Amino acid sequence: MNILPIVERELLVRARQGRTQWTRLGVSAVGVFLSLQFLALWGGASVNLAQLSGFAFQALAWIGFLLGCAGCLVTADCLSGERREGTLGLLLLTRVGVGEVVLGKLASNGLAAVFGLVALTPTLMLPVLAGGVTWRQVMWTAGSWLAMLWFSLCLGLWASGGGWAKAKSLKRAAAGFGLFVFLPWLLGSLQLRAGVSERGRAILCLSPATAFLEAAVSGTNSSGLVVIGSCAASVGLGMGFLYQARR
Repeated sequence: MNILPIVERELLVRARQGRTQWTRLGVSAVGVFLSLQFLALWGGASVNLAQLSGFAFQALAWIGFLLGCAGCLVTADCLSGERREGTLGLLLLTRVGVGEVVLGKLASNGLAAVFGLVALTPTLMLPVLAGGVTWRQVMWTAGSWLAMLWFSLCLGLWASGGGWAKAKSLKRAAAGFGLFVFLPWLLGSLQLRAGVSERGRAILCLSPATAFLEAAVSGTNSSGLVVIGSCAASVGLGMGFLYQARR
């Protein structure tokens, strides 16, 4: 397979773009700024340290989750943009197949997105050192970030493979995100309120957002099986979207 040459080409193109460096710098700056705010409030005599570290962890966790959700915007125009520029047809005239182009786009865009999360991850250690946040929460939260990012990237590739216009690809990505993320979470929550706990939890596991909500929001009360089930659903949905993008 000729995936590596495509990945190398995409990474070289992205390395020359200023927004690549500015994105990493911006993500790191946000994490450092929140950490400095946390340290500044730490010095207050009337501040509950455990509660303050929990607030800092929640803020950092939500930023990482939103970055993972934004993965669909990173890949939503990668294939349709190649069509508009006429370069996709040139790639297919070589010995490179459609699947190799899709996997190459996923690898190059995925690496750029993962670097953003990697730049933010070390800041999660500060609330752990201060107390009030456990290693288990950090581990589950980081795993939920990666699962959501994988789902979002594959969803964006599927949306990008369906047309030429950027606006149409973004609409498809938004529709798919709402259907597979918010709808299962809403239906599962309604089942839990109705008292059907087992069915409600099973439906909640179908939403990629459930892993993050259980790990970062529920905290020590989170269920490991629910987090693992939601992450597995994210990976499975991503594989399905990736397969559809190759067709």
